[in-house]
Amino acid sequence: MIAFHRWYISVSFVFGFNKLEKVLGSRIEPILENKEALNEKFLVERELSHHWSFSHKNVVSCIDVMSDGTSKYIIMELMMGILYDLLKEQGCIDEEESARVMKDISKGLQYLAGKKLVHRNIKPKNLLYHVKSGNKKQYKLGDMGLVTNFEATTFCGTVDYMSPERFLMKKHSFATDIWAMGVVMYQMTTGKLPLKHPKNNPHDMIDVMKGLLKFDEKHRLTAQQVLHSGWISRWILRWDEEKALRRVSEIRMREGRLNL
Repeated sequence: MIAFHRWYISVSFVFGFNKLEKVLGSRIEPILENKEALNEKFLVERELSHHWSFSHKNVVSCIDVMSDGTSKYIIMELMMGILYDLLKEQGCIDEEESARVMKDISKGLQYLAGKKLVHRNIKPKNLLYHVKSGNKKQYKLGDMGLVTNFEATTFCGTVDYMSPERFLMKKHSFATDIWAMGVVMYQMTTGKLPLKHPKNNPHDMIDVMKGLLKFDEKHRLTAQQVLHSGWISRWILRWDEEKALRRVSEIRMREGRLNL
């Protein structure tokens, strides 16, 4: 059996030819060893089949697949880190960063839902980021190995992030990703997996968390409702104000009027 590797790489392209021009940095992550089962090979191939069709700023891009005869390498967009490592280092993250994560995850899931796909493995290890200007992170969905069409019934994924309907072996759809997003939100806020609603957080933030972690999937918030919630809207307004202030400062700097 051919071994598979996922290779995160930063490249520049010659437009129109999809040509790999310059390697800026890379990280190789083993996916499959020769001894592992054929069904795992199927998961990797299914990941590829989905990934080729994805084009969204909140979904990690698949750039190419290369083979040397004994191994295959999935060439992925280079990301600078994963949410899991942030939580491991810090325990939890502040409200503003949590809002940024939730905004980006919601947009990524909304994109998948538009293609009638369910991720089924939303967790901190599969939420990657790169750093934009101003040291702000942009988060993206990664690891598409369990992505499937909606209304699946297969029991798979990471137990701590699986929704109740999956444990009950019922058909599950987009709402199962919403549940997992709620678990991630709780974990970012408290540093723990959910047992009860956290204290000492803004009410609008807790309202979103409660809406994501509804036992009945029919009553859970959608990704669109999260994006339009008072909590996310409050942070988007603040980020827009900060962006405007930075713009004013830049203009004053160019005109030599910084101290006015």
